[in-house]
Amino acid sequence: MPAPPAGTTPQGMLLDIAQNAQSTASDRQPGTASCLHLTRWDHSPGDQVIETDSIRHVNPDGSGLLLQQTTSFQPTPPAVTLFAAGELRSPLGEPIPTDAVRLSNAITAVTPPGSGSTAVVAVLLDLTSIRTLDLAERVTVVRVLAMQPSVTYLGRIPGRDGGTGHAFRFDDSSSDPIDVYLDPHTGDILGYRLGGRTALQPSTTTLILRRTRCDCPPLPRIRFVGAVLLINIPPSANCATPPGVPTFYPADTQRGTRA
Repeated sequence: MPAPPAGTTPQGMLLDIAQNAQSTASDRQPGTASCLHLTRWDHSPGDQVIETDSIRHVNPDGSGLLLQQTTSFQPTPPAVTLFAAGELRSPLGEPIPTDAVRLSNAITAVTPPGSGSTAVVAVLLDLTSIRTLDLAERVTVVRVLAMQPSVTYLGRIPGRDGGTGHAFRFDDSSSDPIDVYLDPHTGDILGYRLGGRTALQPSTTTLILRRTRCDCPPLPRIRFVGAVLLINIPPSANCATPPGVPTFYPADTQRGTRA
């Protein structure tokens, strides 16, 4: 396991990412819809990897839709769930605190008493998997990650546009460890892995392929859903897929055959 650069702790690396995080195109599109595309791999010992694609479209009022489809092993038809206004808001409420102490306190309020750092990280991952965060929100998330005592630097992983990301492991010995993959330039979470402690436990890797904000067309929803099913992105020129995405896959597993 590679060590952090000389004189740098994992917490210090996270604080450095937060301090130097750069804005993205999405940060300059406030009040627009958030579009996320994730791929998840679930692996149980002795079984093939199950690959699931999900696309989450969230309007500024918290309405939207979630599309999910298993695309390997035993493919399933796309399932679309519609959400009314307010139903896709943050589990911590809106607006998301942009002060690390306030955000940490909000997380503590929704986790069981005595929960360790992995529980805090799990809430942060849920938060970043609901909608696109702006620069101030991303920086605050990274600062809360840096507040956790049980973090180890794992090394570099492939990032977007030919760059590299950083992998950190959070493990407080009270639950399974969580690996978090960060873009060092923007503070975006590129993906994460929940690993079992023994060979008999399942593991999950989630890769965040795309985060964008855009003016996707309003209802009728059927038109939007149909476009998602056909081309996998919302029908808007402003909702383009980035030119490069991370290429890491679940560790120590063999991917299932894509249908």
